[in-house]
Amino acid sequence: MTRVIHSKALASGGIFMCISAALHVFAILVAGFYVSAILLLLVGLPYAAIARSLMSGSELWAKASLFIMAAGIPAALLMIWLHAAVPRWWLWPIVWADVGVFLSLGLYVWRR
Repeated sequence: MTRVIHSKALASGGIFMCISAALHVFAILVAGFYVSAILLLLVGLPYAAIARSLMSGSELWAKASLFIMAAGIPAALLMIWLHAAVPRWWLWPIVWADVGVFLSLGLYVWRR
């Protein structure tokens, strides 16, 4: 049973990470070529690679992704607070996707 929980937590973390990566990458379409949007693009590309790794069942990035999300959530909230070029209605789904990754991988690491 715990093996099933582990694989589901890892896969759901990968799905949330994939959603977060897509939101990061496509923020440039919503905001234009501003510094904050370009930074989100540069963050989103490695997120996509990590998401692929997590969805394939690789445990390599599980703990590292947990710490990345622990830093990414406050960074996105800071962008909302500072009124970055990326609109708030685009940043809030990024925050929620990052929280989903954090909770899924937290369950994976905690149950391990």
